[in-house]
Parts: sequence; structure tokens; C-alpha cells
Amino acid sequence: MAKVHDENFSQLLEKAKLIAQQGKKRDAIRSVLKHMNLSKDENNPDLYHYISNGRLAEMLGILNPESNGRSDVWNTRQSLIQERSGPRLSPTQVLNKVDSSGTEVIGEGNESVYLYYFPTYKLYAESEGKNQWQCNVGKTKDPVEGRVASQIGGQLPEKATLALVMQTNDCETLETQIHRELKDQGKDLDPKSDADVIGIEWFSTNPAEVKDIFDSLKLLEEERNTEYMIYQQAKKFLADSASRSKEELEKMSAEQLTEYAEKYRRNSEIVKEYESNN
Repeated sequence: MAKVHDENFSQLLEKAKLIAQQGKKRDAIRSVLKHMNLSKDENNPDLYHYISNGRLAEMLGILNPESNGRSDVWNTRQSLIQERSGPRLSPTQVLNKVDSSGTEVIGEGNESVYLYYFPTYKLYAESEGKNQWQCNVGKTKDPVEGRVASQIGGQLPEKATLALVMQTNDCETLETQIHRELKDQGKDLDPKSDADVIGIEWFSTNPAEVKDIFDSLKLLEEERNTEYMIYQQAKKFLADSASRSKEELEKMSAEQLTEYAEKYRRNSEIVKEYESNN
């Protein structure tokens, strides 16, 4: 819930109350909601935290007998969400803008990082003997085809080719990692430079290259998970060793003590190395 004692929010709320008292309920609600987090999943530090419909109506003094003001807040909230996410397209409109007939889907998760391009750029690159062309790499938590279609204007002569979808449980991190790797390779097409693009998230690459980056990131993640598992096992061994009594050690043979001491040394090194690198 938003912090009512926050000075900025309190000032915002007082101004909105005055608007509400003038009978302009929707304007009052909108003036507050546009500075708030409209979805608990929205990652925007400039927005206030989520406030329920009834709670905000109560704060603004908007009380409808039939719904206690909640419907006014809900309708205004939905309108703002729609504005932020862009116009929704019908399935037909999506099909008219995006060709996903050959899309390769890899990975697992409920979110996606995707790659699309326009066929003409690929054909031109191939005519020049090149295997890289303008590709857009973006992210979404929604259906990918709809997200790509919403980015494309209505007067283009061809459909966008949705070539690759990489499923994940953290699309923001995955997109950042892929973008960083492409930039490190000098493939970023920055519209502020001399690159022949006007939008963002365009790179001179191809689906195979981006898929290789994804595979490398997954392999690195698996290696890190394995290292962490070994680290946890080593920590447990050391913790168990610390709880061993003197009597237990005295019952060991010389051979067992030697073996135990070697295990202790190895696990100590594993813990020390992991913690120094992390």
C-alpha cells in the first residue's frame, strides 16, 4: 500500500481530493493513479505501490452508494493500463502483421525474450553476401505475437518474421544479458549513432547467433547451479564436522582419520574459493 505519510504522496492526494470535491471524480482518480503502480508485477520505481480500488476511493472521499466508489477507480485504472500497454489488437490484426509460421521456441518459463526482423533486410544482406541483418531483440510477459504486432505500424509493405522465442521465468534479466553480449560484440544499432535504424533494441545479428548466446547463458547458469550445490554440500560437511565430538574422532583408525582430514581440507578449499568468487 502507498505510504500516506510520504510527503509527495500526501500532497498529491490533497490536490486530488480538491478535484473530487468539484465533482470531477475521474480526473481526481486519474491524477493519483498515473503516479502509481497499476500492477503488482510492474517494475517501475517511479510509481507508488499498489492501492486497492476501495482504499483509494475512500482516501479521495469518493463514495458511491451502489459500489462505494470502487467501480470509478477500477474503470480509470483499466484505462491507464490500456494506455501504458498500447492498443490491443485482434487475432486477425496480429496475423496480418506477424509471420510466426516458422518460429523456433526454446527454453522454459512464462515470460519470453524474442527476435523478429523484416524479410527485406535479410534478403538484402544475403544479396551482399552477409549473414547478419537488422534484428529486434525484446522481452514480454504477454503473448509474443501480440507484443511484436503492437510495435509495428499499419502501413508496412510486409509482415515481420518472428524467428525466435526464448522462454524464461525472468525476461528482464535474460534480455539484459543478451543485449550486453550483442553490444560487447559491436552489434548494437544505436539510433543516436550513424546506424540506419530509428527504433531501439535493434542489432546486426541473426537468429542462430542469438540462440547460441541463449544456449551459452543456460550452460553458464547450469554450471553456477552445480557449483552452488557443491558449495552447499561442502558447507554441510564442515558444519557436521564441527559438531563431532572428541570421542567420535578417537574411535577412528589412523587410516580413517587421514581420509577424514583430506575431506575436511578439500571441502574447506571449496567453501573458501566459492565465497571469494561470489
